[in-house]
Amino acid sequence: MAKGKAVRIQYGALPYRVRKDASLELLLITSRDTKRWIIPKGWPMKGLPPARVAAREAFEEAGVKGRIDPKSIGRFVYEKRLGESGLVVPCEVTVFALAVRRDLKSWPEADEREARWTSPAVAHELLDDEGLKVLVARFADQHVGTSKRSAKVPRDRAASRDGKQAPRSQDAGESSFDQASVPDQEGAPPASTDQAPEAPRTMSVRAAGSPSATAPSRPPAARAKAD
Repeated sequence: MAKGKAVRIQYGALPYRVRKDASLELLLITSRDTKRWIIPKGWPMKGLPPARVAAREAFEEAGVKGRIDPKSIGRFVYEKRLGESGLVVPCEVTVFALAVRRDLKSWPEADEREARWTSPAVAHELLDDEGLKVLVARFADQHVGTSKRSAKVPRDRAASRDGKQAPRSQDAGESSFDQASVPDQEGAPPASTDQAPEAPRTMSVRAAGSPSATAPSRPPAARAKAD
């Protein structure tokens, strides 16, 4: 990076989904000019917090919507060429993880970019930016660690008054480019936080439940190819 140059700020999204076999997939897109593999990212927008900006860029550039984590997974710096002027400036990108819920067939920049779902290992090979490669590898490692820990966690102990398991929330806090939120389940009552009556101490100890199953992911949608 050239000394003395001001660093520009951008916000990016790392779209991901988890398959039925618990494997992680990441969505990459190509840049419009050089066709390098990158992630959706863009400049700050007045009135929008960084995570919302990242979610909007994911919709416009990659055609996906979902749940954006308000806490970033890290930053990386790359050299960006500005328009026709050809001026190259350093940009620092703050990245937010986006759990994809909707994979659209049509989106604003579908004719300008290619989008591809891929494994973390393949993503590491496709990406050029070393800082972004580090972020992707770290995010994938955290997913593997979380998957192993979740296999040992008992099911949610929240129950309704009749002792049946309370429903889990679905897609809470889903974010889209217009900042709309998607309810957990249409017409479904909220999960009860009441605990089932405690058994007398003379009875056998309550056994831990089996781990909750991972929700099946959406089947991959056909992606539009760049012209």
